[in-house]
Amino acid sequence: MTEHDIRMELRQIRYYHLHKKHLDISLKNGIPNRITQITKKYNRLIKDAPILLYHIYVGLYIWGQTQEALAFDMDFTTDYISKCHKKLIKFFFEKSLE
Repeated sequence: MTEHDIRMELRQIRYYHLHKKHLDISLKNGIPNRITQITKKYNRLIKDAPILLYHIYVGLYIWGQTQEALAFDMDFTTDYISKCHKKLIKFFFEKSLE
């Protein structure tokens, strides 16, 4: 798995959580989608992350915030959130190699 693959999967997770209410209806009605397995995989991996990276993951991909909004909420600069996001991607990449 490449860092690009990780970014693509994270985008899918973000989309899923932004539209969860409607997508869950389809999933419950027997229309399967891979997103449930992808979400479970990243939720399992993030358990081992430092708390700051966990917060970045939840803010960006579960709550659907932008980096700017998350930076404001966390009282950090957008540049710092961007650096933390790169660390998050690296964290997932290294976990995928284990």
